[in-house]
Amino acid sequence: MSSTRGRQIGLLLGVNVLWLPLSMLFNSLQSLVLPAFVLHLVPPAQKATMLGLLLFVGLAAGALVQPFVGAYSDRITVSPGSRWARWGRRQPLILVGLLLTLAFLAGFAFAGNLLLLGLAYLGINVGAGVAQAGTQGLMPDLVPTTQRGSASGLKGLLELSGSLVGFALAGALIKKGQSLGVLLAIGVLLVLGMLITFALVREGRRAALLASAAAPEMPVVVVGPASTLAQQAARERESLPLTASPPSGRSVFVRVLVSRFLFLFGVYGIGHFLLYYMGDRLHLTNAAAATGGLLATLTLVTALVALGGGILSDRVGRLPVIWAAGILSAAGAVLLIPASSLLTIFLGGAVMGVGSGLFASSNWALTADLTPKGTGGRHFGLLALATSGAAAVAGLLGPLVDAVGYNALVLAATLAFGLSVVVLPRAAAMAASIEVASAS
Repeated sequence: MSSTRGRQIGLLLGVNVLWLPLSMLFNSLQSLVLPAFVLHLVPPAQKATMLGLLLFVGLAAGALVQPFVGAYSDRITVSPGSRWARWGRRQPLILVGLLLTLAFLAGFAFAGNLLLLGLAYLGINVGAGVAQAGTQGLMPDLVPTTQRGSASGLKGLLELSGSLVGFALAGALIKKGQSLGVLLAIGVLLVLGMLITFALVREGRRAALLASAAAPEMPVVVVGPASTLAQQAARERESLPLTASPPSGRSVFVRVLVSRFLFLFGVYGIGHFLLYYMGDRLHLTNAAAATGGLLATLTLVTALVALGGGILSDRVGRLPVIWAAGILSAAGAVLLIPASSLLTIFLGGAVMGVGSGLFASSNWALTADLTPKGTGGRHFGLLALATSGAAAVAGLLGPLVDAVGYNALVLAATLAFGLSVVVLPRAAAMAASIEVASAS
């Protein structure tokens, strides 16, 4: 392997490695650890409502933090030669955010009542939101356009691997009454992920090398999705009447964000209450262990699909992959309505997992394509707002579950998956926006 190739792989790993422990944190905390804590603190008839309220408040706070912190990091200017130059503008946010997250994780572990538990969960989401805002700005800053599909596929693989480890570990430890061990493992992996990120990325050094390039940057020759869409855009523009005006890049980006919100609303709507669904639908005495094992298996499926989905989106375009993701996920959700055994739940979840894997990599890469240079913090902060906002709003389905049951929850998720495809813009509009972003 050449040294250049090795540096490219190191960069792709460095900008993505922190997603593994962050994913482990969010997914195991939301789907297993927090629901298990809530069960010990509230009456069973109010469990979904209270869990949903905690999820909404905590995740909404984390969602609102990210676009503001991301936009702030876009405006940070680091003077060459200063003692802060080697840190860059994203890495300090990662450090501060993870320190806050670790502090509130300790508070979560020892919370003795619902109020303290809620405050600790709120703090975890705010701290992790700051760290995410820094992390998600690294890829558009440092990764070339032609490698973003592969980078997004690797991100999806690492994120889903973190979910897999988190689900398996949390399910096993909660079964043994050792919930604190889950939080300790998450804290250790967060620190390790941060150290690997700093060692491989070296943001300040890479930024200085890019800034010192003497020749002006040539227009990017984009392959894969941009060229595929651009060809269609050219054909469609020829047939447009002279009075027609192409949609703005902002409107296209908003549609992509809305699509992401709807898709993840469906995912989180089912995921938040899966532990309760498993326990009530299958009458399990230890639903946490069964749910953790199921989620770990489904996440493995999703992770494998995500890696291939990113590569596929580089070749055939982002939109076809996202369309397939929405259709498959809706079909998988429908299978959960009549499910009455672990096998039927697994089958529905597996189809949803394939859809989620395709969506995870292709949507992230598409957002990177639409992001003009130097604005990664703001644009990916808005992407994170859609992500965490979907998770937060999905928590409001808790009262629906307590009042009506789980079939209404699954139907809401199915509708969201379908709408996530409908709201996407036409290929021509997408191509025009990608071309503008690439030239910016």
